[in-house]
Amino acid sequence: VEARCEPGAAGSAGEDDASAPPITVEMLSAPVPGAGASDAERAHATAEALRLWRRHGVVVFPGLLTPDEVQPLLRAVRAAEVDPNATDYSQVTRDSSLGARTHKALPVSAARPALDALAARLGSFLATALGEPNGSLPVLESGFMVTRPGARDQAFHRDVAPGVVSASSLSASVQLVLVDTASNQGALQVKPRTHRFDPVAPFVDGVDGGDVAPVALALPEGSVVVYALHLVHRGSANTAAADRLFYFFTLKGRGYAPPGLAYTIEPTDIAKYRLAANGLEQAAAR
Repeated sequence: VEARCEPGAAGSAGEDDASAPPITVEMLSAPVPGAGASDAERAHATAEALRLWRRHGVVVFPGLLTPDEVQPLLRAVRAAEVDPNATDYSQVTRDSSLGARTHKALPVSAARPALDALAARLGSFLATALGEPNGSLPVLESGFMVTRPGARDQAFHRDVAPGVVSASSLSASVQLVLVDTASNQGALQVKPRTHRFDPVAPFVDGVDGGDVAPVALALPEGSVVVYALHLVHRGSANTAAADRLFYFFTLKGRGYAPPGLAYTIEPTDIAKYRLAANGLEQAAAR
């Protein structure tokens, strides 16, 4: 934990100008229309988010959710953090040594209000980006991570096997920032454009993204980051005095479920929820 874009949608690695300036958080950020935005403004924002997604494999939506929408989710995460009955995935987390990172599942029901609010604003983008413009998206994961002061840099990695997933599956991880996060506070670092799939040389950038410069996503509370599962990224070291907390969920788009994923989810939530433009949908009891 901390899809790929459609094959060829982002072009080949050689088309980028090596002399271009470094990519910044602002360059990865999509517009967030206000409550009174027109349909045209919302359509423009969605189109810009899709452009960023296809080009970079990661899109940032700064301050998408309000503090009132975030705080109940933060409280649920803090409660689950100390709940011995919450399903714990910390042992499969990169650099969880010395208790510096906690990685647990969170019941989807506990995140539902925030997910409904997020879906209302990003539902159209997510469905189109993941190849299901007229449908809903299965929720594969629902969890959180706490990165404490003293946590070390993770190794750069992809969440799934890129050569397989890029050809057969279209999925994305969505992180919801629960506290204001500085660049030295264990922030997510991404290597834009390392999501590309080349059927001739799928590992062209190497597992660590080669020489691609990482971007540290220092973001305010309520921001949302959507990234392709095989984008190269890592959780960075936390040299600050405060925890970094984020909630995450993974959505499956067109194709197969991705191999190699941790599948962080409470067992009772498996195959139970889908995300649609109008919010969460719950599958009929079987």
